[in-house]
Amino acid sequence: MHMGFGVGDEICAAPFQTGLWSDCPTDSPRIFQNRLSQVMIPHHVEGGEGSMVRFHIREAGAADQDKIVRFLSEAGMVIEGVLAPQTKYWLAESLPKLSLIGVIGVEQGPEAALLRSALVVPEKRAQGVGAALVRQVFAACEQSGYRHLYCFSTTAGTYWQRWGFEEVPVAELVSAVPCAPQVLHFGRLGGLSSEVAWRKNLFDDGKAVSQTV
Repeated sequence: MHMGFGVGDEICAAPFQTGLWSDCPTDSPRIFQNRLSQVMIPHHVEGGEGSMVRFHIREAGAADQDKIVRFLSEAGMVIEGVLAPQTKYWLAESLPKLSLIGVIGVEQGPEAALLRSALVVPEKRAQGVGAALVRQVFAACEQSGYRHLYCFSTTAGTYWQRWGFEEVPVAELVSAVPCAPQVLHFGRLGGLSSEVAWRKNLFDDGKAVSQTV
């Protein structure tokens, strides 16, 4: 994990049950519908009051894949599965030059989602960019009907706790999003026992948490 708004980049070397992944579908739109496809993405999101950066957030498309991979790779983050089927990514771009300054992704499960690839360039951190990206993911997942959002993090747990995430067993995350590209990637590399899993409940007493954070 590269703190400074990076999520889920630890590679595990523990033993892994390879047979667990044999049932993951490669094309199963009936089970893994593209639930985020209908979410309306704000055209323009300004930095917070007093912010020194102006930026907007937009949903990434296929043409952005190389840009995202390069952005994450330069920070030493996991690039496998970027913009794979059943994933969504959002980009934060500075204004007016439209330079890429932040990214965040989400991988969809049947009833929960996995947040990943959260990164803001060092010179734009603590200026509202990361917060806007996180809130975008919260809102998109809530509007899509997901009640839980997970992430991996071994070094940035304090950051995610500020957003209401709580530590849970890795097995719970794997059960919730068994075919998420990042889960599969970590599994193929040798195991998940060294990871730390976190869960965010997206609704509190029936009210979406994005309305209260």
